[in-house]
Amino acid sequence: QAAAALRESEEKFSTLFASMTETVVLYDLVNDARGQPVDYRVVDCNRAFLQQTNVAREAALGRLASDVFGVPVPPGLEEYSRVVQTGEPCRFESHLARPDVYLATSVVPMGRNRFATISSDVTAVRKAQRMLAAKNKELERIVYVASHDLRSPLVNVDGYGRELEFALTEIIEILECGEPVSARLEPKLRELLPDMMESLRHIRGSSKQMDGLLKGLLKLS
Repeated sequence: QAAAALRESEEKFSTLFASMTETVVLYDLVNDARGQPVDYRVVDCNRAFLQQTNVAREAALGRLASDVFGVPVPPGLEEYSRVVQTGEPCRFESHLARPDVYLATSVVPMGRNRFATISSDVTAVRKAQRMLAAKNKELERIVYVASHDLRSPLVNVDGYGRELEFALTEIIEILECGEPVSARLEPKLRELLPDMMESLRHIRGSSKQMDGLLKGLLKLS
């Protein structure tokens, strides 16, 4: 009965190990002559290892991680060494250059110089975050340029509006002086009307420019 229970338990964990979508790998930490961690060796891994690394299980078993991943220093060596030395599990993210994937990895100690990793592919999430960051920067640039370009016609409207205000103030002063105004008003109007017409043209031109910018922003949004 004990043997049957053990066999059933092994089958459960074997099925779970093989069918998990996360990559599960068992490693041995490799130290140099001074006892310093320099690499780690693949002891076992599930089928997801192939999907995540493009390395078949048979090609990885018993090999050093530096050979499997084709790098002088295998990824996560510092974190893995710390877990083995302290016996405390940890979680971190790493990047594999070949293939180009980002992994979220949980590391657990498994006894003397041995540890296991459970890794999830978070490449799509990281790429989406990078795309979102790029879009946010692009939006910031658009807002900055739009704010600058919208301010320019507003300055024109305000400036030429003041010119009209000054001209109208002079006319009102003549009208309200209480004296016959015809002799004074006509020359003043002839003097001011060209500037007033010019101010109106600039105001209308600036309004049209601002309208075009706002329509462009609405179209973009």
